[in-house]
Amino acid sequence: MIAIPFLCDHVRSASKAVRNGAAVLIDFKTSYVENFKERILSVLESSMYELNAKQISKLFQVRPQKPRAVALWGIDYVIRSSSACCSTTIYVINV
Repeated sequence: MIAIPFLCDHVRSASKAVRNGAAVLIDFKTSYVENFKERILSVLESSMYELNAKQISKLFQVRPQKPRAVALWGIDYVIRSSSACCSTTIYVINV
């Protein structure tokens, strides 16, 4: 994957993909054509990125609950619990 972050949380998501070995980061403000071509070739020629992306995909596919069910559970928990705080970690998959 080639990550080119533009707005909001794109930088965080792109950095996470790079950290997990599934992407190469390209800064659209400072990258030049040569650098862009070099990064694309590195992704195409290395199987490491494909293998890491497949591993991350497997982690998402074996989640115990669907994302919607987790979100609804979290909302219900906060509504029912007077001691619940919005910063409470409800469910985290550290990918």
